[in-house]
Amino acid sequence: MQKILAIDDKKDNLVTLTALLKNLMPGCALITAQSGIEGIAKAKAEQPDAILLDVKMPEMDGFEACRILMADESTRHIPVIMITAIKTDPQSRIKGLEIGANTFLAKPIDEVELVSQLKVALRIKKAEDALSKERDSLERLVEERTASLRESEERFRVAQEVSPDGFTILSPVRDANGRVIDFTWVYENATVASWNGTDPEAVVGKRLLELFPGHAGTQFMKAYQLVAETGEQIVLEDEYRGETIANSNCFRIIVVPTGHDIAILAQNITARKRTEVERQKFAMLADSSSEFIGMCDLDLKPIYVNPAGMRMVGLPDMEAACRVMVPDYFFPEDQQFIREDFFPRVLREGHGEVEIRLRHFQTGEPIWVSYYLYHVRDANGKLVGWATVSRDITERKQAKEEVRKLNAELEQRVADRTAELAAKAAELERVNRVFVGRELRMRELKEQIAELEKK
Repeated sequence: MQKILAIDDKKDNLVTLTALLKNLMPGCALITAQSGIEGIAKAKAEQPDAILLDVKMPEMDGFEACRILMADESTRHIPVIMITAIKTDPQSRIKGLEIGANTFLAKPIDEVELVSQLKVALRIKKAEDALSKERDSLERLVEERTASLRESEERFRVAQEVSPDGFTILSPVRDANGRVIDFTWVYENATVASWNGTDPEAVVGKRLLELFPGHAGTQFMKAYQLVAETGEQIVLEDEYRGETIANSNCFRIIVVPTGHDIAILAQNITARKRTEVERQKFAMLADSSSEFIGMCDLDLKPIYVNPAGMRMVGLPDMEAACRVMVPDYFFPEDQQFIREDFFPRVLREGHGEVEIRLRHFQTGEPIWVSYYLYHVRDANGKLVGWATVSRDITERKQAKEEVRKLNAELEQRVADRTAELAAKAAELERVNRVFVGRELRMRELKEQIAELEKK
């Protein structure tokens, strides 16, 4: 329900207004006050939708009461209709309008005019309230978005400060023809500062080519200028040796337009490039090697097998070689040992070697190899996989097996010959014992004959 506050020092006038408004505007509630001071207090407390304010009152007249109401933030939005007994007093009207009154009514009050003026005042108040709510809503939205932006900016700043990648914002400097000739520093994170040997705060506003004249004409500088002039993103990899970077370094940069400025994300890929070069060297050596050379990831999925290795196990190409998990390269009877014993041991010790059987994928035949396995680590020392250099020792194993068989056969022959000689020796011993027994018997007989002849 809309509320109307009537302020008049004469109680009879308030009674008349109450009866009149109750009859003409039954949907409104009337609040009354008999002085300017009381009316101001009720206006602050009740927050009416319109105020009927009598001009002529003792102690505080209507003009002073209106001035106070318009000066207070909590009541200045309430429409005020001033009531005067002097119908043709232009100075009073001007004075009232200047201090904030919306309109005037003259006594005696015309009922139709009163209702019309009140309805206009109530519409004004309703519109003011709607605008106020919308303004408050917009202010809250702006505050929320501002807070969100500040949080985002803070997160972005923290992320950039701890990022290992470099981040820079530059503002283009143009000549009279609009051509980009230089850039001024807007922002750099700690990583860029460490590369350049600069103070992130001290470089703000400085010219790029004044700080680093060697940057002129580089692929990087050309990329910055092109992005600033075309608004198109550029990704570039190049080697750079600057004023503060003594050694050659490779950088990958992404340059993007950001309104008037450009933003540069830079990654130092020197270690990656060196790793790529080393891998290329490794691949060249591996491709020409006659030994099985392979690499796999930590999940034992092959990522490289050299040609000699593929020929050794009967695989047609790299795609086929990389489809087979490492344990499946081994002879079925040896796979459990590889999974549960050998790889865990190498994981602990860093490398290991064992003589074991691979399998030929076409024939199923075993291939004996001296299997040497070792860790593969990245530039930061993190374990990323395994590598092997394995030598085919099948012929050596076969030769060793032949030697073993020959030794076994020789040992058997020696054993058989020994047994044969032992049997013959035993026979000779038996015969010898027979002859010796006969000789003894002959000797006894001779001795007996001699005894008989003496007698």
